[in-house]
Amino acid sequence: MDEGTNWKRSFKDYKQALANLKDHVELAGSRKLTTHERQGAIQHFDTTITLAHDVMTDYLANQGIIGINESGETVHYAFDNNLIEDKQVWIDMINEHKLATEANGENNDDDFLDSIVNTYYSLFTVLAERIDELEK
Repeated sequence: MDEGTNWKRSFKDYKQALANLKDHVELAGSRKLTTHERQGAIQHFDTTITLAHDVMTDYLANQGIIGINESGETVHYAFDNNLIEDKQVWIDMINEHKLATEANGENNDDDFLDSIVNTYYSLFTVLAERIDELEK
């Protein structure tokens, strides 16, 4: 499969994951989530951040930027290529995600969920908007 098709397929998967996360973000905006719903929101965040990395890496490879392995590198190049805003917040998000993953649910899920709802979700939507523009 050529790289052009690869990033478009990654983007389609990303948009679906983002839609699933949006449902949880909107629900969290309307009421306190149950434990099960919080876990679902965090799971959808996990999928979305993974697919965000994939779509950025695939898009950048399509632009001739290859050999990116680390999330921080991906964010750096994505910022330089105007795919994302707020590079430092993206790095903070990646670091918080790593800590949450390492803690295996033993950290304060409420604080992490607040970050997802109030900060990280909007980063994902900006990425989707930027890729949508490039796809036209």
